[in-house]
Amino acid sequence: MKKFALCLTALAFVLSANAQNDSLYVVKHDSACAKKADCNKDCCKETAECKKDCCKEKAASGASATVMSGNVPYTIARNYFVRNDSKFQGSKLIKNAEDFEAIFGKAATMGENGTPTPIDFDKQFVLAIVRPETKVNTQITPNTLIADDKELKFNYNILQGREQSHTIVPLLVLIIDRPYLRQNINVSSRVKHLTIEDDPDAVLQGVYD
Repeated sequence: MKKFALCLTALAFVLSANAQNDSLYVVKHDSACAKKADCNKDCCKETAECKKDCCKEKAASGASATVMSGNVPYTIARNYFVRNDSKFQGSKLIKNAEDFEAIFGKAATMGENGTPTPIDFDKQFVLAIVRPETKVNTQITPNTLIADDKELKFNYNILQGREQSHTIVPLLVLIIDRPYLRQNINVSSRVKHLTIEDDPDAVLQGVYD
């Protein structure tokens, strides 16, 4: 009898211990932190107590940057030229200094506006347009730049005047804030041919009918 009583006592102790372990597990699992949808489980495991602030910090660190849409503000970059060893032509979104410097060089000049326009690639990106080399006096001027959920849409004008004795590589470089960056860009253009009767400086002034 005594042995049977001892066995019952031992069995009761084991069941009690298991019940306590299950109870502890349930408390951890049902904690306020674990119930939150945005809470990382590792966050709770790494802390002695499961605090609400832990989940809030995880959610904040995973928040994405604001994405802007609509008409896009920009700055036209001045005093840059296309490098002789660059073969790039067309349109391109440039996101870092290395890719930009592989295409463009700085052309600092004398005077108040002779310094190349600064570009901060941590906060900005570039939309570059480069046209084929030509002897025709040519200028590229922006028309519209719009951002929607999927892409940037850019329309620009090509102003062409008289033939010159030297060749040029027409280019346009727009500096845009990072919140407007998209993976794709849709580019379109239209050409205006200035006649000999037009103001010979009209191309440089960006005149367009």
